[in-house]
Amino acid sequence: MIEISPEISGEALRFLLFMLAGILLILAFDLFRILRRLIPHRTGVVAVEDMLYCIGSAIFIFIMLCRENDGAIRGFCMLGMSVGMLLCNYVISPWLVKGIVKVFKKLFQVVGKPLRAVFRMVAVPLRFLKGKIRRLLRKLQKTLKKIRKTIRMVLCKL
Repeated sequence: MIEISPEISGEALRFLLFMLAGILLILAFDLFRILRRLIPHRTGVVAVEDMLYCIGSAIFIFIMLCRENDGAIRGFCMLGMSVGMLLCNYVISPWLVKGIVKVFKKLFQVVGKPLRAVFRMVAVPLRFLKGKIRRLLRKLQKTLKKIRKTIRMVLCKL
């Protein structure tokens, strides 16, 4: 039987660990993908999200390199991370993102109908109150203007 040196097995374990880190990075980005499919985003918001993801990923990779490699950037570590990312991006992510988005859309449909009914029941009285409050505020504004004019005239005569 062939014996594997502890250094080689340690490097293989490190390679697998960096593959796992790559998978975790893509799964974190999948959260943004899911959020973007459920809630439409403007271009500026997408750019900010991407920047935050890149900064967070850079910090994560830096911490991983410092903990596992004493801060040394080694090719096989980057290769392991790239393999993990590619593997997850093309094998797991498409199914995961589509599945979670479908589940949330169904959930929104099921929960949304009763919520819409409640909203409609609450909206009608609120619209009525809104009109009454608006009229009251207009009257108050006119009264305050009259008072201000009166005070101005009195002050000007002094």
